[in-house]
Amino acid sequence: MMVKQSWGFVAAAMLVSMPQAWAAVSLPPTVKVDVGETEPFCNSGAPSAWRDAQTVEGVEIQESRVCDPDNPSEIAAFVKGTNNVSMETLMDTKLAPDAVTMSNDTDGDGDPDLIVIKLEVMELNGRSPDFPGVVPTFDIAPGIQPGFWVFTPKSRDMSTRGFASLDANALLRLPSPAIRVEQGDTVWLVLENTHYFPHSIHLHGVDHPFMDHGGGGNDGVGQTAEMDVMPGQTKTYVIKPRQPGTMYYHCHVQPHTHIPMGLGGMFIVEENRPNNWVQTFNVGNGQVRHPSKAVSEKYAQEYDLHYQSADKELHQIIQQYNDPRLIAQQMNQKYDITDARTTITCSTAAPSPTHCGSRSSPSRPTRK
Repeated sequence: MMVKQSWGFVAAAMLVSMPQAWAAVSLPPTVKVDVGETEPFCNSGAPSAWRDAQTVEGVEIQESRVCDPDNPSEIAAFVKGTNNVSMETLMDTKLAPDAVTMSNDTDGDGDPDLIVIKLEVMELNGRSPDFPGVVPTFDIAPGIQPGFWVFTPKSRDMSTRGFASLDANALLRLPSPAIRVEQGDTVWLVLENTHYFPHSIHLHGVDHPFMDHGGGGNDGVGQTAEMDVMPGQTKTYVIKPRQPGTMYYHCHVQPHTHIPMGLGGMFIVEENRPNNWVQTFNVGNGQVRHPSKAVSEKYAQEYDLHYQSADKELHQIIQQYNDPRLIAQQMNQKYDITDARTTITCSTAAPSPTHCGSRSSPSRPTRK
């Protein structure tokens, strides 16, 4: 106890005497340093005006001071529907004309109640048969490009930003987009399988009928509901969610690999309000630049946070092979999720993932 008291006395004496010592030292004169030409905010190529608060097609869009902001025209189309915006606005996006269509104000409260959402499946950072690199490229952090699959809004044009670019276009981002609908809406969720593997959509936690009106499966679980959606095929899931909340949608084919590969996203059911035009897609997650009426009643801003882990062994498979048969063999017969060693975990608090780090799981014997 005496030692602790004596140290406390010394520390107190030091704190008292230090200002006196500083006062005796003359500081050097202030010098103005020429910093030269300042660097731009970032080099994402996005127009700086995209970051500003603005109104497009009557849709109020909040300010977003991030490096790679969402295209305001795409936000307007996500809110009003690709069928309710002008051709000029639609052509300023990479969305297909039927990517998200809205109609039928059945309850007469000023907003549409029949929402048709079309999703595709795309590959990021996959192996190319034409050159040694990967395409289309998407960095989860500078220079870090693990292979992923993502759900995306139905798009037109190229999967890259341009003919001479390898970068994925702005609609192809990780994680898969958050989807928003309003409580009581009739939602047609259409999966157009543009991928080389079968997939499905399972609405995890969303109240929905197990079968559709035609007697077909409506649950996305191949073992109990219906056959998987094969490459080139289309499947429509019909729901009318009654309970608001944040749920989850994901692929239910080989879920032990397809979900970690990126085929899962948030499904948000907003509370019903009059004239409530919600932002159907939030591509890449992050800030919701057009919050719903219910959110705006209590909060100034809204963000979608989606945490995605990456296992190096799993995410390198599509970068090592270009033949779907070999990829399927590696994922479903040779890969063991319990052997995962190092992962990269990212939290998305902006349109592009910004917080990444590596962590190691306990070492396990490697299977031979």
